Amino acid sequence: MSLIFKRKSVRKFTEEKVSDDKINNLLKAGMQAPSSCNSQPWEFIVVSKEDDKQAISQMHQFAKPAANASHLIITVGNLNEAKVIRMIEQELGACNENILLQATHEGLGVV
Repeated sequence: MSLIFKRKSVRKFTEEKVSDDKINNLLKAGMQAPSSCNSQPWEFIVVSKEDDKQAISQMHQFAKPAANASHLIITVGNLNEAKVIRMIEQELGACNENILLQATHEGLGVV
């Protein structure tokens, strides 16, 4: 329960780079989320290049914090892998929540 209550959304980041090991732990946590028929219909795009983060931060008014993050993890649903299409939003939500909780465990600020 402590991770659930400790987790918060952070929109201002330090300049400290996040290690590959921590990024891998976040991805592993996301992959452990439940999915219908264990379809695991998620894919991840990890973005660390400054130009790419800047471009993504301009895509939507609420994406501005992306510009200053060490890394971005973009979770996308693969409809070809989904066994129950109508559940993909819930599956991706569970996947992202696992990532958020693991980030809290790792001492990282995320949104």
